[in-house]
Amino acid sequence: MTSSTELFLILRRAFIAFLVLVLSLWLICFLRFFSSIPLINSMGQSKADAIIVLTGGVKRLAAGFDLLVAGRSNLLFVSGVNTSVKLSDIQKISQDQGIVLEKKYIQCCVELGYAAFNTGGNATESAEWITKNRIRSIFLVTSNYHIDRSLLEFRLKMPNLKIHKYPVVSNNVMLEEWWRHPSSMRLLVNEYHKYMYTAAKFFLYKSFNKQ
Repeated sequence: MTSSTELFLILRRAFIAFLVLVLSLWLICFLRFFSSIPLINSMGQSKADAIIVLTGGVKRLAAGFDLLVAGRSNLLFVSGVNTSVKLSDIQKISQDQGIVLEKKYIQCCVELGYAAFNTGGNATESAEWITKNRIRSIFLVTSNYHIDRSLLEFRLKMPNLKIHKYPVVSNNVMLEEWWRHPSSMRLLVNEYHKYMYTAAKFFLYKSFNKQ
């Protein structure tokens, strides 16, 4: 009986130690992920063949419009657009954001994609458009907390594409004292788990392609 009790205590301690280790690793990796989220956009004056905007907020579209109007690229593709939004609506959306996007830009330079419903779908849809238009470099525009996972998804589809990250700071996500804001905390933890899953896919992809 004593030996069984001792064995139970050993197993319980081992389980507790394992659980503490797992939680510690989770927290360390989460804090590393959190600290990598850019708080400002420090992009210089580089240019690219195209701008890819992943839908998810008007600030992302506004950032894409800014790049286009500034002449940083001549093409803008918006991935994951709601089917109710048409190309004719783009000028009004830009005006609502205080950006003068002339009709000539819309007619020659803006295309919308309706096939994507998640980040992986964004990468697939964009890859088809990029291949069709023989694009070699892009600005990848999405929210700052979403940029690293998006980059990995695009790398999985287009390993040779030159990608300039263009993170957009979201007003809806509180990065300072995020633990005091349940909605921000849920979003960040959820995004972290998705990022870790995508990072694992990317690691396996790189490992198999080295062989």
